[in-house]
Order: sequence, then structure tokens, then C-alpha cells
Amino acid sequence: IEKNIPIPDKRQKSSKYYFDIYSLEVGDSVFCATQSMASARCLKLKRHGFKGTTRKWENGFRVWRTE
Repeated sequence: IEKNIPIPDKRQKSSKYYFDIYSLEVGDSVFCATQSMASARCLKLKRHGFKGTTRKWENGFRVWRTE
């Protein structure tokens, strides 16, 4: 049992794939090193009511906000 451990804020960046979707404007893109990271970011956009697309890009992938 451990005592006096503070509870983290719920808005803490808990995911290794965290990014601020609200700072992306239509036409903006984010580079992702792996396909799983790109898929996670695109899915997050869609879950928050935005539209996005993913494409292979040089040494990784890119996610664009389309609407």
C-alpha cells in the first residue's frame, strides 16, 4: 500500500500518440513515424467529428485534416 500519491489530472497526455486535434486546421497535416500512429491519429480526428485521411510519406506517414 502506498500513501500520498497524487491523482493525475484527467486531461494529462496519457497516450504516446497524443496530439492536439483542435490546433489542426483544414489542410494541415501531422507526420507519423508508424502506420499505427497515423491510424490512431486519424481515428481520433473522426471520433471528434472531423474528417481526415492518411497517406504514406517519405520515411513514414502523414495525416491530413480534410474537413
